[in-house]
Amino acid sequence: MRRRHLAPAVALAAMAPLAGGAGCASAGPLHVLEGHDGAITSVRFHGNGELLASAGKDGVVRLWSAAEGELVREIPAHGNRIGGLAFHGDVVASASVDGTLRLWSIIDGTSRGVISGQAAWVPEAVLWRTGGAKVLLAARVTKGSDGLIALFDPDTSELVRTLAAEQDGEGDEPGVVFLDGDRYVAVAGSRLEIRAEPDGEIVRTLDARAGRPYGPTLSPSGSLVAVGGADGQVRLWSLESGRVERAIAAGDGEVWSVDFSPTGDRIVTGGSDGVVRVFAIDGKLLNRLEGHQLPVWSVAFSPSGEHVASGSDDQTVRIWRTPAP
Repeated sequence: MRRRHLAPAVALAAMAPLAGGAGCASAGPLHVLEGHDGAITSVRFHGNGELLASAGKDGVVRLWSAAEGELVREIPAHGNRIGGLAFHGDVVASASVDGTLRLWSIIDGTSRGVISGQAAWVPEAVLWRTGGAKVLLAARVTKGSDGLIALFDPDTSELVRTLAAEQDGEGDEPGVVFLDGDRYVAVAGSRLEIRAEPDGEIVRTLDARAGRPYGPTLSPSGSLVAVGGADGQVRLWSLESGRVERAIAAGDGEVWSVDFSPTGDRIVTGGSDGVVRVFAIDGKLLNRLEGHQLPVWSVAFSPSGEHVASGSDDQTVRIWRTPAP
């Protein structure tokens, strides 16, 4: 297992002002984590901030020490690409195009359960639905050209219900975030739709107007949804007004991944140009983080907001220091 480590002093010394203006700086990564055989499509920090999970094309879940950049555990989770990861307590869930969701102990790497959907279901991402009376596992799945959200009981592996997430025949997987109460936001082709459980009734439609939106991601306050765009912009949608609060130019290509800082005052973006960017919520560029040699599929803030992780086609995970301005 190869791992490159840059001491904090070296990383800080590499910081230099950029043309983006005051406060915009580029620093080398604190850690470059290597070992995956193929693109890395998902990176997630555990809620305690101590562990970072990564997964991708090779079907392996890797758990890293976020502070030291050392490999803690390697889990041969799936026989095909993993599209998403999600932590809940001492379990990490993985979703794969092999048609299964799998639950793993972060303590010893043993299996905590296998969930299979209907025939031809392809799970592309996974998250925990914690807002109801019982914690459920939610998977974004595709079946042919149709997209839906499947909710499972993680204790019994039984399908609880499915939620609508229509597509416009584009063949892209649906994205979803759950809101307070019984509402959720789903990506439907070039639109965002606020829908109500359990029948998926559309409460409001938000027209992205700029091609396929990627995401979405809910702000910590629950008032904004951020989505990346095929036009290189990140749009912050107000769930109260249904309007775009701000559009941020976030790259020279498509923006595939967006995450809010824990305090909601910053966002981090990654996409096809391979650059990781951190913006203030008002759109000011704070950090331009360069080092990946190929597109970035996934970005995530640490629970402290002091670090960002990124996963790329170049088969590396990078951990960056991103102190609050």
